[in-house]
Order: sequence, then C-alpha cells, then structure tokens
Amino acid sequence: MKHQPASQCPRCRQSDLLMYQDRTTGDWWAFCEACQYDFAVDSPPSVAVTSSPKTRR
Repeated sequence: MKHQPASQCPRCRQSDLLMYQDRTTGDWWAFCEACQYDFAVDSPPSVAVTSSPKTRR
C-alpha cells in the first residue's frame, strides 16, 4: 500500500480528514468523512485522535 500525504483524500480529493492511530501497529491513518474512505499516511498529524472511527462506541 502506498502511503498518501495527509492533506487530501486520494479517492475524492476532499481535505476534511479524520486522523487516527492503529494502536496495534502504531501506524497512522486518515479517514475521509466525505466518501467513507480510509488510508494509511506517512506521519502523525499535529492534532492526534486517539480512537479509531471504526472502534468508536
């Protein structure tokens, strides 16, 4: 999987992304609210989201 910069969604080009970290691997992910697409990103964001949107209760 090619990691994308966390500036915009590779699928729909929206820049409204929700950042979260995979606690198992420590990898950072971005989730696009617009098209419900998530993708791995290179570096952690300045504002961290501690819980994944997939595991939110």
